[in-house]
Amino acid sequence: MAKMKPSPVLAHLPRCPSLVAKRSLVRSISYVYGKNDRDPYQSITTQPEEMTTKLAGVLEMRVADKGQQALRTKLLAGISGHVLEVGTGTGAVAREIARLPGVERVTGVDPSPAFLRKAREVGGANEHYVEGSSTSLDVSSGSIDHCVLWTTLCHIPQADHSATFGEILRTLRPGGTLHIFDNDPSGWDFRMHAHDPLHAPLNFFLDMGFPDRYLLRRAPLGLADAGFEVGPLRLHTILDTTADSYGYQFVLLRAIDTFASFGVVGAPMIAALRDEAARRVTTGEFQMALSYAHICATKPW
Repeated sequence: MAKMKPSPVLAHLPRCPSLVAKRSLVRSISYVYGKNDRDPYQSITTQPEEMTTKLAGVLEMRVADKGQQALRTKLLAGISGHVLEVGTGTGAVAREIARLPGVERVTGVDPSPAFLRKAREVGGANEHYVEGSSTSLDVSSGSIDHCVLWTTLCHIPQADHSATFGEILRTLRPGGTLHIFDNDPSGWDFRMHAHDPLHAPLNFFLDMGFPDRYLLRRAPLGLADAGFEVGPLRLHTILDTTADSYGYQFVLLRAIDTFASFGVVGAPMIAALRDEAARRVTTGEFQMALSYAHICATKPW
C-alpha cells in the first residue's frame, strides 16, 4: 500500500492532549470486526488484555460525554433504594447512580473480570460489583427497586433478550422499574446533502456494528411478552459538532477506519475521506445527530 502523505487539513486540528489521546485510542482499537465476532463486547471474556484496556477507556470517555450526562440526569431522576445495573462495564454509570439522592446501594453486574477490577478500584462504599451475565443474575428475587441497562441491550445477543428481561423481572420488587437506554442507530446521521460521500463509511460501519438498527424500536414488544407494564418508547437526540466529541471521534473516524480495514476502497480515497471529515469539523460544518431510545417498564403489583 502506498504511503500516505500527512494531511494539510488534519495538521490544523487542535492538538490538545485529551484530543490526541482520543485519536490514539480510536486508531488503536479500530475494532477489526470479524465475520463471526462483529461486537467485541459479546465476547468480552475472551478478549485479550490489550483490547479490554482500550474498551475500558472508551466506556469511561463515553460516559463523560456531556450530552449523555444530561440525559442520565433527566431520565434517572427519582430512582432510589437498591439499584441494579446490568452490563456495568467499568462502573462509570453505576458511580453516577450511586451519587443520586435516595439511592442507598448500587449493584453492578458484568461478565468481564477486567472491567470489574476497574470498577472496584474506583467505586464507592455503596457500590457492589458482581461477575455474571444478564441471563443469570446472582441477585435475590424481589430485592431490586430499579434496574438500569445503559447502552447495554444492543450488546446482548438477541437470542438472549427474552431470558434477560425475565431475569430482571425476577429481581425487581413489585412496582420496581427497568430503564433501558440505548443506541438508536436508525436515526444516526450527519449528511449535509443527499449524496454526501462521508455517508458511505458510516453506513458500512453501522451495518457491521449494528446488524439490526431497529432493535430498540421493537424492544417494548419483548418487554410486554416478558410480563412488564411498558411505558412509551421515547427518542432523544444529541448533536455533536466538535473534534473531541463522541460522534466525531468514535463514530465518524472509527467508521472511516473500519472502511479502510476491510479494503472497501483504496488508500487515496481513505485519505480523502479523513481530509473531508477534518475539514468539516474545522470549518464548523460537522453536525452528527445521534439518536438514542429510552424505555421505562414496570413490574406489575
